[in-house]
Amino acid sequence: IAREAEYREWFSLVKDGLERDEAASIDRVHKLDLSNAVQLQLLWRAYSHNRETINFWLNTSVLPGETKMFPSRISSTAWHLAHNAKGDAVGFSGTNDNHRLLPLQVHQHRLPDPELQGTNGRMLQLILTHATCVTLPHKSPDISSPFASNKSTDTDTSAVLGPPLPQWKRLLKLTVEMRARALVDSGALMAGVSNLDAAKYALELLPAGQGGMQGVVYFDERQWRVLDRLGRRFALHSSPVREQDAFVFFDESRCRGADLKLPQDAVAVVTLGPRMCKDKLMQAAGRMRLLGKHQRLILCGAEDVSHSIVRDAVQAAEMAEGDAAAMFREVKEEPLTPIRVLNWVIRNTVEATAFGLPEWASQGAFFCVSKVNPSLATQDEHLELEALYGPASTTKKMGSVISDSVSTQIHRLGRQSSGREELRQHPVLNELVGGVTARCAEYGADFELTAATLDEECERELEKEVEEEQQREVQVAAVKPRNETDWEYSAVSSASSLLELRERGAPTLELGKALGSVLSATSASCVCAIRWCDSVHCTPNFLQSIQSTSRSMDSYLRPVDTVLVWHDPAGAQRSSYLLISDREAEFIIPLLLSVTAQQGAPQLQHLSFLRQACSDSQVAVPLRLPYVQQELKGQGSEEQLAKVSALASMQLFNGDTMYATQQRNAALRELLGPVSPVMTRSNARMGAVSLLKMRGLLHMFARSELEEAVGVHALAELENED
Repeated sequence: IAREAEYREWFSLVKDGLERDEAASIDRVHKLDLSNAVQLQLLWRAYSHNRETINFWLNTSVLPGETKMFPSRISSTAWHLAHNAKGDAVGFSGTNDNHRLLPLQVHQHRLPDPELQGTNGRMLQLILTHATCVTLPHKSPDISSPFASNKSTDTDTSAVLGPPLPQWKRLLKLTVEMRARALVDSGALMAGVSNLDAAKYALELLPAGQGGMQGVVYFDERQWRVLDRLGRRFALHSSPVREQDAFVFFDESRCRGADLKLPQDAVAVVTLGPRMCKDKLMQAAGRMRLLGKHQRLILCGAEDVSHSIVRDAVQAAEMAEGDAAAMFREVKEEPLTPIRVLNWVIRNTVEATAFGLPEWASQGAFFCVSKVNPSLATQDEHLELEALYGPASTTKKMGSVISDSVSTQIHRLGRQSSGREELRQHPVLNELVGGVTARCAEYGADFELTAATLDEECERELEKEVEEEQQREVQVAAVKPRNETDWEYSAVSSASSLLELRERGAPTLELGKALGSVLSATSASCVCAIRWCDSVHCTPNFLQSIQSTSRSMDSYLRPVDTVLVWHDPAGAQRSSYLLISDREAEFIIPLLLSVTAQQGAPQLQHLSFLRQACSDSQVAVPLRLPYVQQELKGQGSEEQLAKVSALASMQLFNGDTMYATQQRNAALRELLGPVSPVMTRSNARMGAVSLLKMRGLLHMFARSELEEAVGVHALAELENED
């Protein structure tokens, strides 16, 4: 009865959308037959978006199991797995970089064969001598808009036709262009795309007959498969196309252990990912079984990773030479090399091992305590937010953090003193605790850790982010505001152009040229390199906001709020824009309330509404004086492009990071000029980031449209030089 009642509620919501015969076949619960494929498809169509069906499924099947909470949990670790009465624990790994984080019951044995002992050095030598490095270009901007066409050069990488390709397509395109036979994605640059989609796109790129590649080998449906040129898919073991005759894609999970036979002269592209460690790179390189015997590698990282590698090399050079600025410029102009990649992955390995010690030590101490008293394998759950995330994080020496963690576990045996006494009654376990402390003191002495007294799971969650965001509160010096100079505001109501307003004595400055006189020398050199639109002007009152003439305006720039705009109805002249201060606007607004658009007066507009109008030309700009019905017309005309360029200039000066439309993003790239391989202080793209810093908006830069236009490494360059 209950089942019938529940089903009637479901059916009542869908019966009106079904045909009569369809409704009759599923109107009663006893008519349902899930083995009937036709009826099952009908049920899916009827109930897949049925609110009552979904709520029933959540309430009875999903939520009870997924949200169930217990007051305590039983824990075990790798230490428990490695422990047995006979002390027999045997394992194998192709790399030994992480052996310091293995449970102490497991030992890394040195192999007796001298040739096998040199495996690490041999692999490093093979990469040094048989690998080259490339950087995957950043997303190519779409300059197919009217801004791009005639000003591009061979070195202007921003002038690219067509929409930008996603990262995975750019990677496959680069791999095919370099005539590689395999892509080993150890850096997870192909994340987010299915292996089948990657294989289909790679097949489109492969020229017919190139190197005998007759298909693409990829891993899917729990086995290696082949997609041939006719679109047919086979299991590799039964395919007429063998891996030697195809392009091979190793996704991230297949970069360890997979063994495919590639041609003796094959070249593979190996991707680099953030914080990649040496063992992962060695395993990826090991997919080329004949590396050094005519097989070669191409190491490929995205721009941010390549920049991180170079910056690490710079920091090492600075510590060795002491001449930070000179060494920085020298290293930046040199290409990425295998030696720098290896130095980088080794440093990452050292840090990963060091920062893994606290968790390793805590697990070791927990294992010893739970062996002394098995009931302590049960740990209380802390589910309140205050208990989980309330304690403040502090930076401590790693030795202190580990000592506190071990002491906390031992304290669970009783009071601190009695806990240690009870542990001493178990010599083997007591020796393990001593070994944990000794190893942490040996390898973690030079490191500091940001830690809090958090629950174990929350601590792991927070420690996954090695690069913590560090916020620094900068106190801007208090200064006296500048007393604004009044001018003949009444001239605005009858001036038909900015030139006429200037002739009547109103002080105006061209924004791009005026910035150089008020900013600091370091900021002015890059901000003035921006190709500011020459139709954007400002008043001295807007530009100078403080009294001091000796202090730069870097931290005291006014935000762009109200703008006076002159439009020529005949289209004979370009529109002009005048940025004014709030006080000037207070005087001008009453004057414009008394005039109409036909009297030739400028319009007073707000930047936010002007942005809205440029995003949708069918929307009139609200809150403007005098009022007109429609202003932005003629999409694609020369005058419209000039308006968009002026708006992009005002947004950039205002510290905006999102530009909404394709036209405005193209205009932004026109302002910043071509991408330079070397970011210097005189570069316009560095100027765009400097403006964000002046306005305290650097946190808005990441993953913004401004970042795409500037380049992912500009912010790091600015911070490094500062």
